[in-house]
Amino acid sequence: MAVPEAIIDENPDAIVVSDSHGTILRWNRAAEKLFGWDATEAIGRNASELIIAPEIADQYREAMKQLVAASIPFQGQRRITVRNREQRRIAVRFWYHTVQEEGHVRVIGFFRDSSQSDYLEALLARQRMESRLLNPDALHANEDESFESALLETLHSICEITHWPIGRALLPSDDEQTLLSTVWTCVDKMNEPFCEVFAGQAFRRNADLAGQVWETGQSEWQRIQPSDPYSQDSGHHIDIRSQYCVAVRHRREVIAVLQFFLTENEPPDVGLRNLVRKLSRALGHTIERRAWEEERRRLAAIVESTYDAILSKDPGGIITSWNKGAERLYGFSADEAVGQSIEIILPGSLRQEEREIQESIRTGQRLEQFETQRQRKSGEVINVSLTLSPLMNEEGRVIGTASIERDITRRKEAQHRLQEAMEVAEAANLAKSEFLANISHELRTPMNAILGMTDLSLKEELPEDVRDYLETVRDSADTMLFLINEILDFSRLEAGRFELENAPFDIRGMLDQTLRALSFRAHEKGLELVADVSSSVPQCVVGDEIRLQQILSNLTNNAIKFTESGEVVVTIGVEDVLVGGSQDSANQANCETVTLTFCVRDTGIGISPEDHERIFAPFTQADASTTRSYAGTGLGLSICRELATLMGGQIRVESRPGSGSSFFLTVTFLTGECDTDRDATTDTIIDDLSGTAVLIVDDNETIRANLKDMVESWSMRAEVAESGDAALRALQTASSDRDGFSLLIVDAVMPGMDGVALLEHVQNSAESNGTAILMMSPADQRLFKSRIEHLDVGAFLDKPVSQSSLLGAISEAFGEAVLIKSNEDRIVRTRRPLRILVAEDIPANQKVVKAILAKRGHSYRIAHNGREAIDFYTREAFDAILMDVQMPIMDGLQAVRAIRSSEGGNRHIPIVAMTAHAMRGDRETCLAAGMDAYVAKPIDAALLLNTLERLTDSLVEVDPENGAPNRSRGQWTLRSSSHSTPPAELRRNSEGASETTGRVWHVDVAMSRMGDDVNLLAKMVDFFLEDSGELQSRLSEEVAVANWAEAKRIAHSLKGLCSNFEAAPAVAAAFAVERACSDVSPAQISQLLTVMKQRIAELTEALRNWQAQH
Repeated sequence: MAVPEAIIDENPDAIVVSDSHGTILRWNRAAEKLFGWDATEAIGRNASELIIAPEIADQYREAMKQLVAASIPFQGQRRITVRNREQRRIAVRFWYHTVQEEGHVRVIGFFRDSSQSDYLEALLARQRMESRLLNPDALHANEDESFESALLETLHSICEITHWPIGRALLPSDDEQTLLSTVWTCVDKMNEPFCEVFAGQAFRRNADLAGQVWETGQSEWQRIQPSDPYSQDSGHHIDIRSQYCVAVRHRREVIAVLQFFLTENEPPDVGLRNLVRKLSRALGHTIERRAWEEERRRLAAIVESTYDAILSKDPGGIITSWNKGAERLYGFSADEAVGQSIEIILPGSLRQEEREIQESIRTGQRLEQFETQRQRKSGEVINVSLTLSPLMNEEGRVIGTASIERDITRRKEAQHRLQEAMEVAEAANLAKSEFLANISHELRTPMNAILGMTDLSLKEELPEDVRDYLETVRDSADTMLFLINEILDFSRLEAGRFELENAPFDIRGMLDQTLRALSFRAHEKGLELVADVSSSVPQCVVGDEIRLQQILSNLTNNAIKFTESGEVVVTIGVEDVLVGGSQDSANQANCETVTLTFCVRDTGIGISPEDHERIFAPFTQADASTTRSYAGTGLGLSICRELATLMGGQIRVESRPGSGSSFFLTVTFLTGECDTDRDATTDTIIDDLSGTAVLIVDDNETIRANLKDMVESWSMRAEVAESGDAALRALQTASSDRDGFSLLIVDAVMPGMDGVALLEHVQNSAESNGTAILMMSPADQRLFKSRIEHLDVGAFLDKPVSQSSLLGAISEAFGEAVLIKSNEDRIVRTRRPLRILVAEDIPANQKVVKAILAKRGHSYRIAHNGREAIDFYTREAFDAILMDVQMPIMDGLQAVRAIRSSEGGNRHIPIVAMTAHAMRGDRETCLAAGMDAYVAKPIDAALLLNTLERLTDSLVEVDPENGAPNRSRGQWTLRSSSHSTPPAELRRNSEGASETTGRVWHVDVAMSRMGDDVNLLAKMVDFFLEDSGELQSRLSEEVAVANWAEAKRIAHSLKGLCSNFEAAPAVAAAFAVERACSDVSPAQISQLLTVMKQRIAELTEALRNWQAQH
């Protein structure tokens, strides 16, 4: 059937007639207008390529193919997107018919521009949707629905209005680590397979578009790519072109993500996106409102169900709410109370108090656990506890008071009864303590008489049976006196009548005395009693020696009591040191507080963990069987803890059954000064023992290690042997390899070959050549008298061995003439210590000077530059000043001029210059600036001390004939070593060139500078190893930033540090760097730094090797 031309041309709709292949055959004027193509341009071209939008071109061709294949007349309509000549997209309504024309199928397409009508229609639909969905009731989030139901209904409504085919809601998992696909909606059931495919999806934050929206909270649209799982290419048959995700918020947190899948390839228009975001916000607000209402209902249920009275009142005191608890407590129903004044529950005497409470509430204050009284409806007055909080409106203005009120009448009555009972108990306990203190004191008098008379009787000639009776009486009386003393101490502690003494005491002497008193008991049980005091523990501390001794005696006595075999070890170590304290005098300026830890360790029966605290309770032991087996009052540990607390310390135990016990006592003391006579002699003896070879023979490993530590701390060379046979082998080896041992320390009591047998064997052999012998034993020396009379035992030492007793025994074994061989060469403590101000900026140099001064017994204050030195000088009293010349901020010459100008007519303080320059004219420069003397670096210890003490008039008198010290003054002469080198950092000729010896360092010269004190030299080596690396790093940093003045100063310090060891190569290299910095020669610095670091590395290696041998 032919299509009339008139109908085609005059029709207002664009008409396009095409054949079965889509080729355009006719094109009316309306088509020219709509698409912009003339008929002559359009006819003959394919419609799908010319006017159909590319994204639907394939669909259009497929639809036309199916239409032609039907071979029957067909018609239909749909909305599609076309494009005009300018490629602008146009939304049209498309009607199509098929007709037969001369035996061929023709497709007649009618295109009508629907942009305006679609826009108006969409606008009306959007307004209807907005009106419908933004209505809270329409969100389906009412109280009868779950959150998931509200989400489902909201999704469905959005998809229905927007024509988006699929939507889903994703919710965070319980652990908030993943986003789970929870609710789906499909407008068309044909799309349900898509939902099934992706139902199990889960996303982490920032993963996929949904995860990104979950993380950021920002809505996002995204075009689907062919590689995306949602793409049609992935196997499903739904043409999804894009996705749109929206965040649902609740209290600023994303609680859900709404995800929509679109068939359009373009993002939704702005209006539609804004609408969906509005809907998501409205949903979030609705959920928040529901959560708030649920919280309100929950709180209301709590308020109504609690037993406490909860009520509120307005600022005028009118009750505004009244819960069930208030009804039960006060007897008024809510109807009776609400609207009434709070005075209905106030006793008349408390109305002023209520006004004060209300005044506090008006200021925004909160009252907690406020105890007062209230009156019930019956008139009964009760005790109550109130917690009151102000109620505020949105502007922060107080609009009322909330009050939680609890009946505490029974609690107050119970407290009153308990207080009365406690007072009665305390009075009874005080009376008991007073009685025990008095009766214990009275019992001591007859007990002392019993003990005294018994001891006197035992000194008489008595028959054996009578002596046995009296010894039994004495032992029983001793036990009774010990028990009485414990009860007396405990009673005094309970009665608060215990006071501590505070005086200096020798802590090593105290421990030695304590353990000696218990050594016989340990020996009777076959136990080794060992004392181990760390070398860092000070000699003298300030505290209550008697009470500390009591604690240690009790703990050690218990350890011996509960140990059947093995050992009891008492150790003292330093836990912490704090420098500070009084500065009333020069001698106290450097006073310290030291925290000591005492440990009593045994190999006894042990204590179960559940009894660790119980054993410190009065009259308590680990169990009843223990009390019967071992006896005792059970007061000892309780007294120990009380005494430790009084001392400001604490006591604890670590133990397990069968593994022994360790009791720890930690107490803080001030360091003090004890008798220094012994210190001077001790230092002299220790110095002479340096390098002495000693063999220690004992079967107990702990004792061997303890003795080895002691003698090695005195720089002796120690070997140990665990038996007589091992000792013989060691003696034979030493005799063949070297000069042998100078000292033999032997335990008298050992399994197998005991100490006496060992010494008999040694003295009959060649190995005994010149060896001094020291024998030790926990038993009385008289027990061995007959066996050792023929042996050359130099000294006998009782166990447990202390440092002082060991040193005294060694002195006795060697003979005093050998030990006091060259006192005049030794640095010993002076009887007249000085207070020295040391101005030095290099830490290593500070440490060397401090070590020398401390060795002599002088106290010091360190200033890091000239300005600090002036500050300390003006505020504190000093006997002399050691002033480094080169220092930062203010050098030594400037500082000394300032000090001299401030002296006026006051006392002239001696000032000694220290410098590493030592060039011609330096001494004159220093003296001209006001120095009294000049000491060149590296420091010679004897020269430094002699210079200081000469200037302060404290140097000892020296016999002019033989150079021996005048012993009546109690001090030693300090002599510079005769083989020391010139004090300069280098020996220079007139041109200033250095003379090097080719050696890395000179140990003999360095030792001489330290007064031949190997310990002092060892300290100086430690200081160099600690500080030289940091100084080199700082020098490199300053050179890198061209800070030549500071670089020169650091190089100068390194030069002085190396010169302490007469290390000519390292000193020369450091001097070259210093000179280059002075001349500002950057070109040379890099190479010179490399040489210097190499020389210092060589010195460091040499010092470490020396250190390993000493």
